[in-house]
Amino acid sequence: MTVEVLAVKRDNRDIWAVVCSAAFLALLLGCGEAPRGSTGVSAAARHVERGIALGKKGDYNSAIAEFSKAIELDPRRARAYRNRALSHVPLGEFDPAVSDCTSAIRLDASLANAYETRGLAYEGKEEYDRAIRDLTKAVELSPERVSAYVIRGNVFDACGRHDESIADLTRAIELDPSFALAYYNRGVSFGRKGEHGRAIEDFSVAIGLNPDHAKAYANRGVAQGKLGRSGRAVADLTRAVELAPDWAFPYLKRGIAHGAKDELEAAVEDLSVALRLEPGSVEARYTRGVTYDFLGRHELARRDFETVLRLEPDGEDGRRAREKLRKLGGAQDSTPPSGNGPDP
Repeated sequence: MTVEVLAVKRDNRDIWAVVCSAAFLALLLGCGEAPRGSTGVSAAARHVERGIALGKKGDYNSAIAEFSKAIELDPRRARAYRNRALSHVPLGEFDPAVSDCTSAIRLDASLANAYETRGLAYEGKEEYDRAIRDLTKAVELSPERVSAYVIRGNVFDACGRHDESIADLTRAIELDPSFALAYYNRGVSFGRKGEHGRAIEDFSVAIGLNPDHAKAYANRGVAQGKLGRSGRAVADLTRAVELAPDWAFPYLKRGIAHGAKDELEAAVEDLSVALRLEPGSVEARYTRGVTYDFLGRHELARRDFETVLRLEPDGEDGRRAREKLRKLGGAQDSTPPSGNGPDP
């Protein structure tokens, strides 16, 4: 039994976490803001330093409080606004982040990192044109700013501009060959273009740089499946499951890979785990229904297809589930689902 294997969507939280953590580390290492004369300004600098240390630890709410105190004492401290914005992003607080970056830019239009952070916030808001404009400005002000290329590459990919995404991520890799996230994201873009061999190469480099990168293993498994390498797909997806046992995606895709190997009981087991972890997964529900149907367990198949219809009555999966139910209502469908046909 063969089924369609889809690439995992890139999770923006990865890049928010990596970029924000790296930015705070850079600030912590090089960062000290020297007091600028008055007692109030000196106190503001101390609050900024404390905010940076808290941001590096991932305590973003406390960091925001420290940067706010700095701004109260010294309202013209542009970097305090930018640092507060950087703390808002990983919390998903994009509007305050945009506002703070805009304040920072008004005070100092040369701050590349303020344009970059605002671009990151616009990406979170899915305002991609604005994000690209800001990230392009960041690159113009700081041509070797690796994170700006990575973020802009991410935005290009979200817009379906995969070649531009790959170009930006390639530039990021040239500037920093140890940046695992750049290889991972470029692998996703190659996968979206159907260049699965090149995607596997990038995911493999990402894994070499970060052996615990569950998403790189999962995506490499997906790419292996696309090339018909079901055994390798199962192996990679098994490693992803070991690294992230509470993540539904690798169980779903490993179930699909087991199906491609005609290991249907194993497929049902994995798909059932995926549904326990993510009960609303239409793809897992429909695929399990197809597998049950092929095993001759038509009543169980019927239940899954009916659930798909309830979850997505007007979508493509709903249409396919409706067709499966029509067939189950009459002659049983004994044809194995094909990756070239309408089955997932």
